[in-house]
Amino acid sequence: VELLSTVPGLGGYASRVTGRVRCSVYQRSAARLDVRRAGSRAPVARTAVAGGSVARAACWSVAMAASGAGGKDIKVLSGKVIVRVNLLDNSQKTLLVEPTTTVQDVIRTMADKVGFANPADDCLNFSLHEVKDGVTIERALPGGAEVVPIQESWDDSNAKFVFQIKLFTASLMASTDSKIIYMAYIQSVYNIISGIYPVKLDDVAMLAALQLQNKFGDHNPDSHKPGFLTQSLLEYIPNPWFNIRTPKEWEEKLFVAHSELSTTTPMADYVAFVSGREYYGSTLFGVRQKFDRKMPKTLLLGVNAKGVLLLKPGKPPQKDDVEAATEMVVLASHPLSDIYRWAYKPGVNFYFEMKPEDDSEENPVYTFSTVEGQHIADMLTDYAMALLREMGLNPDGTRRDDRNMGAVESDGDDSEDESEADDVVVAEEEAKEEAEAAPAEAAAPEEAVAEEAPAEEAAAEGASDLPPGWIEVEDPDSGDIYYYNNDTGESAWDKPTA
Repeated sequence: VELLSTVPGLGGYASRVTGRVRCSVYQRSAARLDVRRAGSRAPVARTAVAGGSVARAACWSVAMAASGAGGKDIKVLSGKVIVRVNLLDNSQKTLLVEPTTTVQDVIRTMADKVGFANPADDCLNFSLHEVKDGVTIERALPGGAEVVPIQESWDDSNAKFVFQIKLFTASLMASTDSKIIYMAYIQSVYNIISGIYPVKLDDVAMLAALQLQNKFGDHNPDSHKPGFLTQSLLEYIPNPWFNIRTPKEWEEKLFVAHSELSTTTPMADYVAFVSGREYYGSTLFGVRQKFDRKMPKTLLLGVNAKGVLLLKPGKPPQKDDVEAATEMVVLASHPLSDIYRWAYKPGVNFYFEMKPEDDSEENPVYTFSTVEGQHIADMLTDYAMALLREMGLNPDGTRRDDRNMGAVESDGDDSEDESEADDVVVAEEEAKEEAEAAPAEAAAPEEAVAEEAPAEEAAAEGASDLPPGWIEVEDPDSGDIYYYNNDTGESAWDKPTA
């Protein structure tokens, strides 16, 4: 093990350990050095070390093994690991992190690096993602995961992290912060260019013209002609449409649209066009359903600030029939305020239960076959918690105070920042680590968003006859009482018993 940080008491210490390892040293009368395999919490060796003089010194150690450890080189500077995080415009931010730095730490730091006006709050609407193959953006990483073991696990040299918007809340969409607007813009462009949001032919040229206006300003016939975009045309034409025309035909069409454009706010116009779609901001999941014969068996399930959307996927254009292209269609919409509870079986399904209709004795239940049940449940929980935050409340109904999350260190150099189970598991944040425990149901309806004064009063009332951790909260719409567990994050309409 090569110790790359100078820690008092460790001078001259050496050991032979195969593979890449992480070490943490804690100050004790006789400190101990735990050597762990990358990505594992189980120590493979524990060695006594003479007492050090630091409360906690996280040391990055790399043992060069003949077998290697993936295709991504781990680089260290001044005892800290270099992590590069990409934005969707291919720009990059460079961070220096500790071995124990978490995903949420990186998100908070990225909010500072990008320059958000209110990074402590704004970062809560963002997420960090792996792109293991250099192309496909995977689901959001859990906030408590450590980033260094994740980076270690990559086998592809093109693998990277991507920072993007996760929760399209009302406050984020209403933000006047130019950095937030830019993040919404580049994510809108990504969703159009990648084909996630299908568009029609006429919209292709119009949206590309807005991109050109934003990047190059007004149309210049002397330079804006075929050949100008030869190397970057893929950045302007949605992937499903790219091969429908030749590059020259596309350039001609784009420059005509650009020359006819008259706007001083192309970025805002682009976001306004895309955000006009009902499914804007949705995280989409492929699912199968059997409860409604009128609906296709295979659907897209979207989760956004409005709740759950069921969508029919769009169809790509055909070279000999561009009119065959269709956009996504919303088949059903279920507001978060009407959803009674949701839950999932790992790798099997996801379901949500609606509030009873009129005097119906049974609540409508919608079940979907999917291996991504946990991701869907987590997204709904995150939106429910975001709605509470927007009302200035904590999950237990108390007022939210302004706390700044700790940030990891930046390298101070932005030179690289240029453009570019079968058990039902509780779908609450604190319950994520308890998936192997007793089965439980998830419930985090919008009714958790109580007004401040009633919520505080409810938190105090009825606490004495409830099991530990549970409080009463009044639903501001109906006046009904529901129950929330501040320890587990579980909520329920029925009064819990000990």
